[in-house]
Amino acid sequence: MRLILRQIDFERGTVVVVVPAGAADGMIDRFDRFLAACAEAGLDDVRVGLAPGATDLQRAVVESVAARHGARTAPATGASRHRPRAECLVGNADEGNARYDARLRLASRARAVERATAAAVLVAMARDADDGARADLQMCVHELVTNTVEHGVFRDAFEVRLDVRADAEGFRVAYGDRAEPFATHPRPVVDLDGHFERGSRRGLGLQILARLPASIRYRRLSGWNVTEFRVQRRRRPADPRERSNAMARISTEIVPCDVPGTTVVRPSGTIDSSTTQLLEEQITRVIDEGGRYIVIDLRGVDFVSSAGIGLFLGTAARLRSSGGDLAFMNMPSHVREVFEIINLAPYFRTVDSPEEMVAPTRGE
Repeated sequence: MRLILRQIDFERGTVVVVVPAGAADGMIDRFDRFLAACAEAGLDDVRVGLAPGATDLQRAVVESVAARHGARTAPATGASRHRPRAECLVGNADEGNARYDARLRLASRARAVERATAAAVLVAMARDADDGARADLQMCVHELVTNTVEHGVFRDAFEVRLDVRADAEGFRVAYGDRAEPFATHPRPVVDLDGHFERGSRRGLGLQILARLPASIRYRRLSGWNVTEFRVQRRRRPADPRERSNAMARISTEIVPCDVPGTTVVRPSGTIDSSTTQLLEEQITRVIDEGGRYIVIDLRGVDFVSSAGIGLFLGTAARLRSSGGDLAFMNMPSHVREVFEIINLAPYFRTVDSPEEMVAPTRGE
């Protein structure tokens, strides 16, 4: 069984969600993690409904979990079928709760990436997506909206829309913006060697979008740029290093080690376009203070966007130009998959411990 996400209102910080009757222990656990993710997204007014037919015991458990997160319980609401207003998502499930549709409208350019990504993650969590499908959906939505915000040219008011349909196979998504038409390529090729030589970070997001979804299509339709893509459920085993909400902001710990010239940088949370600068400042400080070898410990990282990958490419180039190196340890599986998709393996080392950084690197 799956949670039914009725509404997200980002302006009011409100979420309306329904717990179906007869929910098993696994559902309650997902409900608990879903409420924690709402808090991470700054949505502090959560209203929880329990579908008709719930037992007294189930009602008591749901109310207890909701109270722990400061959520309010109320009778379940019916499906919303109106067109969502700006900064709001509305969702509908069929009677058997097998299919689900959600629509999001955003008119705030400043917060579009943050809100669209949060909506995608919450929809995926409510629909019991496996870690792989959730990470793929999050990455695709994040890169699409980031491209619109950073490069879109709007003659009229800024507006983007996100339609998500969930079923047993995964998620079918239609993303639209009212920006001017832009050139596309079905399989863009990014010159990664050039990223090292010039320090450029552009183009990585489009390469991820071309290769990560099961399918993707772009078209111009009635003044809209429309990108349609499909994300499949994978049901791969859960990675204990991966956390559920994937929306925590970044924090960074600099960990001293006994290897001369080597520093471990341990970020936690999300590495995306809004947090990369903070991480870059920490890494730059390490290099300026004499750090020659840097190990990025990714055990606490929920999500790495193309902006984060660009930072790592630039840092590796800078270190190697002076005889140093960059490596990763404790890389979560969903991050590793993205690195493999855009063929980053030849550019980065992975190690089990900082001591391995003194071993000869490739080509030496």
